[in-house]
Amino acid sequence: MKHGYELPDYLNSNMPMVYIIGQKRLIVSNFKKILLYRPKEIVLIAGAFSLCILGEHLNIDYFNKDEICIQGKIQSISYSNN
Repeated sequence: MKHGYELPDYLNSNMPMVYIIGQKRLIVSNFKKILLYRPKEIVLIAGAFSLCILGEHLNIDYFNKDEICIQGKIQSISYSNN
C-alpha cells in the first residue's frame, strides 16, 4: 500500500502550464525565455513549444525563473513546436 499522493505526470514534466484570467491576464509556468516582446505580440519559449500571444497593449507584469504574467487585451494564443 502506498502512502501519500503522487503528482500527476503533467506536473512532473517541463510542459508549459497556461492560466488565462478573462481576456486581460495570462500566466505561463515553466517558460524558459522571452523571444519577442512588443505591445501587440509576445513570443515565449516554453519547454518544447513556442507560445505566441497576440493582443493590444500587452505588457509583462512580472516574471521569474519559472513563471511570467502578461497583461493587456489578449486576442489569441497559439503554440508551435520548436
